[in-house]
Amino acid sequence: MTVHFYITQDISNGYFRPLFEIHRKWCNFITMEKMFGSAMRQGRLKKPCPHPPIRYISTERPHISYVNDNFFEYINVTSRRFNRKNPFYYVDIHFKILFTVDNNTTMNFYLSQDTGNGYFRLLFEIHKKWCIFLAKDGMFGNAMRQGKLKKPCPHPPDIYRLYNMSIPVENIPRSLPYFKGRIYCNVTHNSVKEPIFSAYIDMELKEYKKQ
Repeated sequence: MTVHFYITQDISNGYFRPLFEIHRKWCNFITMEKMFGSAMRQGRLKKPCPHPPIRYISTERPHISYVNDNFFEYINVTSRRFNRKNPFYYVDIHFKILFTVDNNTTMNFYLSQDTGNGYFRLLFEIHKKWCIFLAKDGMFGNAMRQGKLKKPCPHPPDIYRLYNMSIPVENIPRSLPYFKGRIYCNVTHNSVKEPIFSAYIDMELKEYKKQ
């Protein structure tokens, strides 16, 4: 890939190209160019070239399998995208909890691959106590750190509304292959043997291509 920059002058009746242009191959541009390349050398672009494609997880069709009404009055989950040009889907969760959520609660996530004849669990799982999950998890916990859940743990009985949640692209493990499947979520509590909440959402790990 080659990067081209042109600086033009306004001469009131149009623009003409002055004798200043930049034409650099991407890796040379991002590592050596002192004007625009220097401004762009930040974040993931500070890593050695070449830079891998942006990968994201598309999430659609959430389904709640079970809710224990001793712990939750209700839970609603929706997934949407803002327009056709934006390929990213965003998840909203609205719920009312009837207990104090602390480290007696464990969040369990499983990424499973669609094999055509069913689903099987990948070698990628997350099992974290609630307070640790919310404070440190870079994928799902990161997406949930908003609103009332930004307050210190534990979290009291209340109504919680989480909007526009998505997994940060930089936190998706590079070891995951491109695949279609499901994200399963089970929430457990030390006081009962069975999960107090179970749900899944269809997902696909994709490469971002600008529309």
